[in-house]
Amino acid sequence: MSWSKSSTSPPRTGRAKRPGPAPVASVHVASPAAGGSAEKAAPGVVPSPLAGKVVSIEVQAGQHVEANQQLLTLEAMKMSTYVFALHAGTVEAILVKPGDAVEEGHGLVRLGASA
Repeated sequence: MSWSKSSTSPPRTGRAKRPGPAPVASVHVASPAAGGSAEKAAPGVVPSPLAGKVVSIEVQAGQHVEANQQLLTLEAMKMSTYVFALHAGTVEAILVKPGDAVEEGHGLVRLGASA
């Protein structure tokens, strides 16, 4: 070993430095002006609880639903998430279709008041 007497650590080798963190890509959030869901803040709209893909829709427009009835199924990271009605009412519009990618908060179904 050829260490210097004044140093207690071995000499540095010619190893390259580890690369730093990768640059972060910018994230685009859909907005009504950019073609996102204008239904996002409307009353009676059931929002998506997470970003994912619409797998199936269990209701039809015009159908009466009860509070906590399943409306549709989302998938994210190979896990299913079931979306339920927040209150009883009539399905006025279905704002998505199977296969659609949605962001958190995106309007999924618009419910009218119970008759």
